[in-house]
Amino acid sequence: MKKPTHLTDYLALHAKTSPAKPALITERQTLDWHELKERVECFAGQLSKKLAVTKEQQVIGLMLQNDWPFVVAYLA
Repeated sequence: MKKPTHLTDYLALHAKTSPAKPALITERQTLDWHELKERVECFAGQLSKKLAVTKEQQVIGLMLQNDWPFVVAYLA
């Protein structure tokens, strides 16, 4: 496997090697690596569908509270 160079590479690596280990812990919820990857992929798909975000590294604005949804949106 090639060396990870992007945050999403690290996400994919941990989802593959440690899927059940905690990845994100907040007061309300804990997501393991597999769940985090699934949510990121789902949100990325929604960005592509609903907002026509199709290019890698296309800039969009995020306005969310400091909680797990922000992390998911940032990684997507």
